[in-house]
Amino acid sequence: MSNRERIIDAAIELFNTNGAATVGTNKIAQHLRISPGNLYYHFKNKQDIIRAVFDLIQADMARIMVPPGDDLALEVTSAYLLQSMKVIWKYRFFYADLVGLLQADDELQQRFLQMRGNTLRTMRHLYKSMIDEGILTGPNDDMTLDALVYNSWIVATNWVRYLQSYKKDADVSQADFDQGNYQVFALLLPYVSPDRLERALRIYRPAE
Repeated sequence: MSNRERIIDAAIELFNTNGAATVGTNKIAQHLRISPGNLYYHFKNKQDIIRAVFDLIQADMARIMVPPGDDLALEVTSAYLLQSMKVIWKYRFFYADLVGLLQADDELQQRFLQMRGNTLRTMRHLYKSMIDEGILTGPNDDMTLDALVYNSWIVATNWVRYLQSYKKDADVSQADFDQGNYQVFALLLPYVSPDRLERALRIYRPAE
């Protein structure tokens, strides 16, 4: 692993544990037992590191948020949601401190909005395909479908902050991700075709 990669990994660890606002470049260098000059050789400031972390977030999300092919099995739709929430957890500091990070960096905000737009378009395509295939019975108007897509995104991206409000990071488990997946699915539940409902609940409902 290169020094640049080590710096990014250490920054993610420290940001996740302490919050990005409280961690400076000196603390990252100290954590790695390198000189500040060594760190500045790779990154000119903390904002530069955060942008590098966002490169990883974009890449991870891009691998997940691809338009669905012919396989629209309910297991596939569940995997979309579950994998995206795991990416959000991996970089949880970013979503927990989202407003402050974006307000401090116009370039980062524009890149985030572009990623959000790509994610929303992929989710809309997925939901529309599920309607066309009869997995969902609706919504059948664009305004309600768009609202469903936005609400799904809002729940998924804020699930991390909800978990952090009452749990320590070390206590978060796979069951918590499964529960978050179900919270998003609950928005779709009124539209699930009756003949698919029992199977959908088996896939999405967390184990008791």
